Amino acid sequence: KLLAAALAEDRKYRPSLVDRPYPGTGPAPFDAARLMYAETARWCLCALKNLTRPSKDPLAAHALMETSIVPLILKFVTVSSVSDDDSGNGIVEGGGGGAGTKVAAGGDDAGPACGSPCGWDGDGAEDLEAETLNDPSMWDANSLQDAALFTILNMSAVSAARPYLREFDSARPLGTIIKAATRRLGGRPCQTDQQKQLAFQCLKARVAVAFLLASEGHFGQNRASSETTAYYSRTERSSMLTNPSEAALLVELLANALHHRAKEGPGGYSAATFSAKNVLCAVRCLLTSAENQKILASSVGVPLNALLLVALAQHAILGSAAIDPEAAEHASFSLYLLSNFGFKYPFLPMHLSFGNQADKVFTSYLHCDNVTPAGRHAASQLLLRLRHLIFEGEIKDEMSNGIIVKAWDYDLPLEIKRDLESIIVEKRTPGAAPRDDIFDRPILRSRAPKKGTEKAPWDNSSSISPFPNALLAVQQMSFGSTKVRHLGAIDDILIANNIAKSASGEKAETYNYWWRWQDDADAKLIMNGSANGAPKPSSVTKSQRQSSTGGIVSSLLSRASGGEDGEPISIFGLTCCAADTVQ
Repeated sequence: KLLAAALAEDRKYRPSLVDRPYPGTGPAPFDAARLMYAETARWCLCALKNLTRPSKDPLAAHALMETSIVPLILKFVTVSSVSDDDSGNGIVEGGGGGAGTKVAAGGDDAGPACGSPCGWDGDGAEDLEAETLNDPSMWDANSLQDAALFTILNMSAVSAARPYLREFDSARPLGTIIKAATRRLGGRPCQTDQQKQLAFQCLKARVAVAFLLASEGHFGQNRASSETTAYYSRTERSSMLTNPSEAALLVELLANALHHRAKEGPGGYSAATFSAKNVLCAVRCLLTSAENQKILASSVGVPLNALLLVALAQHAILGSAAIDPEAAEHASFSLYLLSNFGFKYPFLPMHLSFGNQADKVFTSYLHCDNVTPAGRHAASQLLLRLRHLIFEGEIKDEMSNGIIVKAWDYDLPLEIKRDLESIIVEKRTPGAAPRDDIFDRPILRSRAPKKGTEKAPWDNSSSISPFPNALLAVQQMSFGSTKVRHLGAIDDILIANNIAKSASGEKAETYNYWWRWQDDADAKLIMNGSANGAPKPSSVTKSQRQSSTGGIVSSLLSRASGGEDGEPISIFGLTCCAADTVQ
């Protein structure tokens, strides 16, 4: 209430202020640096930041929802840019009058603080090369903007508060921070203190967006409500995509959270700022994007996987209170998703293969009384494919782009190693060895043809679902599937192999679908077009076969929403399957 009163007073007297940075006769746009009661606002926001810190009691988050103060807080974290129109008049874009509104010089101060249903107008600060207002690189630990962003981040980590934040389209003002950082940093390593501060604010915004856009309804997660699914379908998801430089910050954050350690300097935080559970949840949410899986696996795969294994061991071996069953599920499922890249590239450092350490951690986790269904499926799949995953290299102490890497962070603690020595793992039959073509070759799935027809309707895009590869197509046949019921244990690699065999014309289990490689379908369309009078190419080149933008694939990818059978499309283009549908 005090914060709301301070801002209301500021708005009341703002038109009379003569010292304004913008020309014209209208009221000045919202500028956090020019508040009449800035210190009062900062004090209130710092209190809210501390009250909403991760804990088992989300009382503060519920109190914030009841006070309706969130739209005002979103004002503080909205980044604006100033450019000139053709006549030279100043134009404020991306949130001058409110989060995401456009305010022209001499115009009215339009001003809801948030998006739909409050009334966004325009695309924010995208593609602007201009002076930045409310610059995130200036948000130090004592600023009111930093406290406001932490408050939104803490609320987004509370599942009960996410629907409320989605009502105000909180992902959009958070996206202005990410766009500003992307424009300034371009994914490059940070050199100056301001760049480090900017990268940290971007990471916080990215994590909050991941909570809002990827915490429900995706592979291995609980079923999303219809309201959440609708929000996913109408919300821009580019803010979900990370980059290698930010991935290194995320790994550093997870290492510090697991070891209860603070970070000093620009972009720093205390040991109590982040909980290991919330960081693990953030990693899992980011991994719902296939593109993020590639980025994380290629840039920080080995250290990230090692930390995830440490977290799982803390739960399974030590019974750490910081890693509860839900946090352990996040660690297990994240390892499972990243292991898709561990068949061709290093998955874990070499030392974790000695004495079957990884094997024993996964086995111990499966024997926990409180293991969740999703966590159990992930650990079971990891054990099946463990023989085929690559253990290679070691992590060394180093300083890289301002990030301190300590090798012992990525190793199992001595007390865990001692306990592992007493664990005997029985020999088990390994899972199927993967075919080479299940990883990188796009594939199409069609409903089985109706009786009396000989071919699947490949020319009917409404009956076809595209997948980046056979291994991702497996997700709808695997855990939580409503399409396939398994009588025995599931082996994802075996299913992927069968799908690939079917697409190649070999006899195999098809799971009541017809499969075809995308490049084969594109090549056939090219040849059919030639037969129907189109210019006939002398040959079908490899680039034509691998193109994902022509022919039937173009029409498939142009479907903006609604998967097969009317199901929603997830962030990486797959129809969502819910965890609570497991039989």
